[in-house]
Amino acid sequence: MANLAKRSPRRGLGGFLETSKEVSLLMLWGIPTFISAYQVLKIRYTVVWGS
Repeated sequence: MANLAKRSPRRGLGGFLETSKEVSLLMLWGIPTFISAYQVLKIRYTVVWGS
């Protein structure tokens, strides 16, 4: 029982670190994608309504 109690916080911390890595990767990929999609939509909007 003592070994299990010692291991579980480490496992929880490891899981938390893995989750934060995934979140940071998602943000690294997601933010530029969102910006480029916004720019494309803005260009299309300008082309459709500007002419």
